[in-house]
Amino acid sequence: MKLLITLIIIFNFASNYRRGRFLSSSTVWMLCYFMIFVLYPLTVDEHLYINASTIDLYAFIGILAFTVGGTIGRMKRSGIPRPSNSEIIAPNKSVAWVLFWIFLAVSVALLISQIGVGGISQVLSGKMTSKQLTLGDGGIGSSFTFAIHLLVPCVLALWVTANNEKDNRRALIALLIYIVMTLLFGFTRLFLISIIAMLVIFSLRHTSIHQQVVYTAFSIVALLFSMVFLNFIRCFGLGEPISFETIFDIDYIFESTDFSSSYHWFNELLSTHIDLINPVVYLKPLFAFIPRSIWEFKPEPLSMQVLKQINPGLAATGYSTAGNSVLGEGYAVFGLVGIFLAPFIWGVVCTLLDESYYNRLEEGKDQSIWTIAYLIFAVFVVISGQRGDWSQYMTIVLWFYLLPLYCIGRRVPIEEQTVEPSELMEREQ
Repeated sequence: MKLLITLIIIFNFASNYRRGRFLSSSTVWMLCYFMIFVLYPLTVDEHLYINASTIDLYAFIGILAFTVGGTIGRMKRSGIPRPSNSEIIAPNKSVAWVLFWIFLAVSVALLISQIGVGGISQVLSGKMTSKQLTLGDGGIGSSFTFAIHLLVPCVLALWVTANNEKDNRRALIALLIYIVMTLLFGFTRLFLISIIAMLVIFSLRHTSIHQQVVYTAFSIVALLFSMVFLNFIRCFGLGEPISFETIFDIDYIFESTDFSSSYHWFNELLSTHIDLINPVVYLKPLFAFIPRSIWEFKPEPLSMQVLKQINPGLAATGYSTAGNSVLGEGYAVFGLVGIFLAPFIWGVVCTLLDESYYNRLEEGKDQSIWTIAYLIFAVFVVISGQRGDWSQYMTIVLWFYLLPLYCIGRRVPIEEQTVEPSELMEREQ
């Protein structure tokens, strides 16, 4: 069954390659799917998972559903006329640069107010890890975490709108500062890795399709080992030397990406009879700011609702899972129908957004805020969806990424961009 799944994924990769859509959300989706449902099970003793054969079957159905959804998405998109706008909404890079420093100052102030200079010194000296810093008593509160998130749209805006050496220097400075802040004081690795992956995809948009494949392969390897490194720093701090044995340990690599966790909890989910989760949980980003003192029964994150039914004792300790995979999420919300429905919907949505993104590139609209929105979807939202419980992260995407981007946007003629349509990459058919 894994061989059939692999062949279907290769077929879809080849299709994206021929159509010049290799660097796309659908490619990221299938790559993550392959790692969870094909590669990871091959690295462990599947006898540890009593539902391994069932998961193989469901994974086969899921990749077929995604392929069908992608085909329908392309058919739908081909019938939609392109808008003939001569303007785009582009981020104001001057405003983004100023806001970056304001948000950074707020972040540092919140950090000092919550853990003090002594706490910062302990992190820098390796005596305290970011995991202890975040989860321990008197650790970093949510206000610092949210302030750090506000740096992201500024970094992306500066990178996408960089047109000269000065712009490139500013974008690089902002990125490096964000990396350092997240590496030392952040807890979730997904955000940092996703930002870097977005910038890689954007930077390769005008390279040849052959170069995209080569650079993507190197980038995937680098990002995987970066995840291991970040996970090590998060758990053991700067004072613990990291060994090559740890970096190249396949189990630690999958643990660091949370893909093994997604497979594990999907297996646990299939072993438990649960009540289906109310789909209203997908509206969580819209009511996230309503306090529980007003809405006592406000839905909890989907992964937490599932965990409370699978292992209520563990859930009571405050433990939270990375999710139950895209198939597990579909199964938890829609039952067996969700095994087909969830990947099918992802296939349609990914393909529609892929086509829209490449249409913008062909029209020279590289610096549009919708290009940034697509990159956020193609990497961050897609990976979150593969881990399971993507709606949990949509609160951050909507209110801390997209809203600030839209607020600093301004209408500019396409001609103001330095990237001309004639400079677009030549795609081999």
